[in-house]
Amino acid sequence: MTIEEKAREERREYFRQWRAKNRDKVKESNRRYWERRATKRAVDEKDQEGV
Repeated sequence: MTIEEKAREERREYFRQWRAKNRDKVKESNRRYWERRATKRAVDEKDQEGV
């Protein structure tokens, strides 16, 4: 296993633990992401109708 692979594995484990401890922050972040995405899609569809 190379140093990069070990570093990637350590990073994954750290963030896995962080997400487990901060479920409320993860949930809120995901909610905001999907709202932004839905808004963008609605705007894009509206723009397509106008063309």
